[in-house]
Amino acid sequence: MPAKRSILLFVDDASVLSSLEFSLSLSGFAVADGSSADPSTAAALVFDQACRGDGLAMLEALRTSGCKAPAVLLATNPTRALQRRVAAADATIVEKPLLGDELNRALDKVLDKQDTGDGVMLRKIDEDPLPGLPVGAEAYKRTGTFTEASIPAALLANHSTKEGAWGLIQVERGRLRYLVTDPRRPSSERVLTPHTPPGVVEPTIVHRVEPLGEVQFYIEFLRVVDTAAGHAPAQQEG
Repeated sequence: MPAKRSILLFVDDASVLSSLEFSLSLSGFAVADGSSADPSTAAALVFDQACRGDGLAMLEALRTSGCKAPAVLLATNPTRALQRRVAAADATIVEKPLLGDELNRALDKVLDKQDTGDGVMLRKIDEDPLPGLPVGAEAYKRTGTFTEASIPAALLANHSTKEGAWGLIQVERGRLRYLVTDPRRPSSERVLTPHTPPGVVEPTIVHRVEPLGEVQFYIEFLRVVDTAAGHAPAQQEG
């Protein structure tokens, strides 16, 4: 069964592949190169139309073989003919060049639709939230489980979540050092274990993690629900 946030990328250009892996991992996705992975292990697939001359043809072949994973096609100035093929392959087009978080939003949308069939299923955090976590924060997605051997390089380097996206670093086994390095906050570090509260990640605040030997952890993403409207504002998606 595929992990809920696992993404396979089918991209020939090594620099583009590396850039996409970095940006998607910052948003909580577990990302891998699709050229050497089994598509059945992924929650979603991303194809560059330039991949092997016709990325959509690769998806069409997978559809013929029975693959039903949600898919996104990256294309420049897609023609009507290409758009019809994308629709027939039950995929979503994201136009290049990528100027913002269009790909992240497209993946969130197709995965949320797959998970719930109608919008996002939010898990409510305890009414008495963790220190530093705002009242009304609700979890809406999580990464796969990382170990000391599989931590994405982006998590080991200084990075941050987007505006409105909170995080909880949940350690299941071992020890993980969590460092806040943002100049807007006092420098701090904590060692997280299964017996300590999770590490609270503030939106846009720069931080990183370091494994202290063997470790197993995941990151849960949260947003503050607009209680008056009964939903999370769109701009707060992580």
